[in-house]
Amino acid sequence: MAIPDTKLRNAKPKPERYRLSAGDNLYLEVMPTGLKVWRMRFNDPSTRKPGIYTIGQYPALSQPEARQAAYAAKQLVRQGINPTRHRESEQQRTRQEQEAALRARSDSFESVARAWHQHRQDSMKKWTPGHAEKILRSLEADVFPALGQLHIAEVTAPCVLDVIQAVVDKGNIETAKKLNQRINAIFRYAVTRRMVAHNEADNIKDELPTASRRHNPHLQADEIPAFIR
Repeated sequence: MAIPDTKLRNAKPKPERYRLSAGDNLYLEVMPTGLKVWRMRFNDPSTRKPGIYTIGQYPALSQPEARQAAYAAKQLVRQGINPTRHRESEQQRTRQEQEAALRARSDSFESVARAWHQHRQDSMKKWTPGHAEKILRSLEADVFPALGQLHIAEVTAPCVLDVIQAVVDKGNIETAKKLNQRINAIFRYAVTRRMVAHNEADNIKDELPTASRRHNPHLQADEIPAFIR
């Protein structure tokens, strides 16, 4: 039987906690502090011992919502599942997923690269602020858009090569070489901190083209006086 809304709202605290039955093992427990909590009685399916399943607080959880939650808990009991332990395991799984997501963000290629950059700034005092800024901007422009959000362990040699090749295709071979050196340094930083097992960028330099050297035409002997005048 449902508890009238007015009775729910007007239930006052007493020196001892007391219960208002809502029928079908569902009840509202009123605490001496004034807190009102929906709970459900059930028998543990494995031990057959009586247990109490806490559903939620009133009025944040209305009576129809509490009844629906109690029904779902009873379905679990019928399946041989303790609803309290089930909720605890679900909460633990959610926490683990959140922690994994947090670790993934903290170990993304971009976050590791920024940590490497800061480490180099702190330890390599010969970096001028302008040079440090230039290095970071090159990573932001050419590397982070493709690799930044990946977990660093997911960044493979083909991934790195694609990034470097895109710079080469623009005709910026020297820039590509510098980027490769920086990505190499980032991976070495990650390897020493056991974020990855090995350096995926280690052999990329062998795939880079060599910039063609431009030679000035030779002068004939009779052209030299006119050239140096």
